Amino acid sequence: MDEGIELESIIAEELVLHKTIYGYGRPLASTDERVPHMLKFAQDNGMKDGKHLKIALQAARILKRDKGLSMNIAGPNCALAADMGFTVEQYHMFMTPVFLAGMTPCLIEARENPAGTFVPIRCDRIEYTGEKDRRW
Repeated sequence: MDEGIELESIIAEELVLHKTIYGYGRPLASTDERVPHMLKFAQDNGMKDGKHLKIALQAARILKRDKGLSMNIAGPNCALAADMGFTVEQYHMFMTPVFLAGMTPCLIEARENPAGTFVPIRCDRIEYTGEKDRRW
């Protein structure tokens, strides 16, 4: 967007490439009950006018209109972290323990369901951006 590309074009290209956009849609439910609380937190703490949060909310409106997708908690979390100046690596380091704390109840619930239905993500959907192969 800083280069003048419209958000709708960016979204359309991402959907062609990957069929989805992380932070929008939710495999387990159509809406994410955590989002309104996070947005209220952002408002109450003077963070509602951040550049990235505004873009995330604009993307949510576009994806809801065009694809019926709702924002999930990753949308505002990533945007708020970017607005606070987190790098991608810092965001991952910060969010890993947060994410892991929610895994136990998910794993308990997953035992009650058929095999292969717990967060199925194709390996080719994972984009590694870390260090290149190196000698240890």
